[in-house]
Amino acid sequence: MRVTAWKRLAQRELAEASATNERELFLQKDKLTFMRVSGIWCKCKYIEEVIDMENNSALLIMDIQGPMVNGLANKEEYLQKIQLTIDAARANNIPVIYVVIGFRPNMPEFNPRSKGLRAMHDTGVADALVNPIPVLTLTETDVVVTRRRLSAFTGSDLEILLRTKKIDHLVLTGISTSGVVLSTLREAVDKDYILTVVSDLCADRDEEVHRVLTEKVFPRHADVLSSTEWLSTLRSA
Repeated sequence: MRVTAWKRLAQRELAEASATNERELFLQKDKLTFMRVSGIWCKCKYIEEVIDMENNSALLIMDIQGPMVNGLANKEEYLQKIQLTIDAARANNIPVIYVVIGFRPNMPEFNPRSKGLRAMHDTGVADALVNPIPVLTLTETDVVVTRRRLSAFTGSDLEILLRTKKIDHLVLTGISTSGVVLSTLREAVDKDYILTVVSDLCADRDEEVHRVLTEKVFPRHADVLSSTEWLSTLRSA
């Protein structure tokens, strides 16, 4: 059984074992590693699966692009807060994946049947999304994924990247809450990812929609934390 499937229970038992100086959590025999989770011993093929268990998360920074960010009332505060979160993720070896919505020149991906795409096309917003880049400064270890529709998974190679890095826990941030965040969360739920939503690093033009989603809808499927709360989980890890 894959260790990552037991991640949360294992982390709790790791903490308990550390606190009580227990030594039975891991057992090595014939170069195989076993981990006890809630009384059950699970075989791990590689010791690294246990050691790096807490590092199979990724921070998704979605649609932090000019047209979206410029519509924020608290633009500078938001950018400072999300940059602080990105820096903390890097410091804890958590991959940072930027998701942007974008189109090729002449927009061959445009479908007039899509009401949302039609609105972007008619207002000229889509023109600013040809060959898009995030407004934040990237490092050489960061990855940029281009999506063509609402969900970060649709029309992108996001799932290939996650599978390659053995990531099963997504930390979601972005603009807008009712757009890319909601659609990505819904699809990630169906794909069985563990999910965390950083509520104050999501934003929406409609504050009431944002409130309902982060307080009533998202908690059904994800842990919803403030950026301060999420950062504290890194410091206590």
